[in-house]
Amino acid sequence: MKIVLVRPNWTTRRMILPPLGLGYICAAAKRAGHECTIYDAWLKDETPYQTTLDFPWGKAHIIGVQVYQNTVEWTREFFGYMRWWYNIKLVVGGPYVTALKEQAREEMGADCAVIGEFETNIDQHLHEILRGKTLIEWTEWIDVNEYPFPDWDSMNLPDYWPYIYSAGVPVRGKRVGFIQRTRGCPHKCTFCASGGIIMGRRVRFRDLSNVLREVEYLKWRWNIDELWFQDDDVTINYQKALELFEALVPFKLHIRLQMGIRTDHLTDDMLLVMKQAGVYYAGIGIESGNPRVLKRVKKELDQEQVLKGIRALDKYGIQV
Repeated sequence: MKIVLVRPNWTTRRMILPPLGLGYICAAAKRAGHECTIYDAWLKDETPYQTTLDFPWGKAHIIGVQVYQNTVEWTREFFGYMRWWYNIKLVVGGPYVTALKEQAREEMGADCAVIGEFETNIDQHLHEILRGKTLIEWTEWIDVNEYPFPDWDSMNLPDYWPYIYSAGVPVRGKRVGFIQRTRGCPHKCTFCASGGIIMGRRVRFRDLSNVLREVEYLKWRWNIDELWFQDDDVTINYQKALELFEALVPFKLHIRLQMGIRTDHLTDDMLLVMKQAGVYYAGIGIESGNPRVLKRVKKELDQEQVLKGIRALDKYGIQV
């Protein structure tokens, strides 16, 4: 079976990172014996019509699109062209679809909506799509160590580097790699889809050895000298984070904790080993300085602890 996974054009060109989620799905499909590739219309800065002309879509059996709220219109227009020219199963997934389910499928004119993680039982699900199933929902969270690494054969990492360097964010290396150790988030922030909608509130960790093998692969394949963690909070488990940073020291990488960390885990021991591992930047999801707003969005944040954490990061020369 031939599958093409599509990331729509987001219109903004500020910072374009590789679609790790699609990379995981593509790798799982290949492991199950299918042909799969990723088409990044955002990277190519294409309209839906341009995308239809730029790829041999007629050879595909299934086209899957990762949808966020700001790409709904792009996806609907793209599917309109696909319906006109081809007889291919059109599938939508991603945060927007996981939240709205059948409503999202109907809104974009898709044949099937995928809810949650698609890697689980992917071979079964692909055949169900061909047989006409309109809604696929995951039934259980599986061990994240069972997932293969993202399919970097379908994502040419150097293509994304210019958009990182031109975005105005701090970057110290010349060849940036991307990785994710955890899935899930225990917090209940109302503005975020990560824990409550997409990946669950139970945090699932990849084994340290599994993570290090992927770092070694990225070093071998792309000779990376900088590593960005895409986790919601890579420090969510103090001991696991400490062991991770200790293990990364020999790699001599620049490390950016891109998505955010909780400042209540920033002890001197943690900060010292983070610095030794090469961490130079840590994002902190403050969201608001207004306690009333934080309470309304269920952001469990101690503002005094945040200030203390920022000062501690600054003490060790880690940017925020």
